[in-house]
Amino acid sequence: MCRFNIFCLCFLLVVSCSHVSTIRDSDLSEISISSNVGFDTLSVYIPSGHMFTKIPEKYSNGLLESMSNSLFLQGVDDSLKNILFKLMKNRVDGNKIYILNNAFHSDRFTKLNFVANNHYLKTLENTLLSIYVNRQSESFNPIFKNLKSPLDWNNITLPTLIYPCEGINIPKKASRLPNAPREYRKGIHRGIDFFVNWGTPVRAVADGMVIRADHNFEEVPPEFRKGLLEKASNINRTPSDVFEHILLGKAVMLDHGL
Repeated sequence: MCRFNIFCLCFLLVVSCSHVSTIRDSDLSEISISSNVGFDTLSVYIPSGHMFTKIPEKYSNGLLESMSNSLFLQGVDDSLKNILFKLMKNRVDGNKIYILNNAFHSDRFTKLNFVANNHYLKTLENTLLSIYVNRQSESFNPIFKNLKSPLDWNNITLPTLIYPCEGINIPKKASRLPNAPREYRKGIHRGIDFFVNWGTPVRAVADGMVIRADHNFEEVPPEFRKGLLEKASNINRTPSDVFEHILLGKAVMLDHGL
């Protein structure tokens, strides 16, 4: 008898500990919407007596942003990604982003389950990719049209640029000029290094359009940077993505149209 009582007590403890409190659809009194992380599935709960007209814009925006991030996960800076996302939002028809997958109705509530309209979004994705490719391959006018002929510098009009920091001239050290070797990463230097004090105003060298501005840049830990440089040294080159998104730092780039 004692063994049986102990068994019952243990059974009751197991049952009571395994009970999980849940909230059923019928417990809700207001319209509620739930989604997964990527916003490609939505569940809309509508209590009896309430009217549901459309899916709020924040869910469709979340889906479009998720799609944009997956398309341009690497190799695209923040500025270009924002431009493409705005172009996509301007082209999208909000009524076509989701389609009704199934529904449940009772006298107490209605539940609608929506899924992303993959056919429509795929068409939108192809449009976005074509815009990106066209932006990446814009034509330009070369300065030298015939590389076989001797260059006549008297007939070549070079752009006039101002110095980025007033009173600071181009450095004379070769290590601070373009194409200077960077042995620690088995690469070469790009651009010109101007050394100035903190807080010195910096100006654009000519009129132009901002094509990159790393608002969300975060510096990587020193150990991670050191590991990347060691790998670059081992493969005898600096991978472009490492340079563009880590070594270059927080960058602002202007296209002067020259």
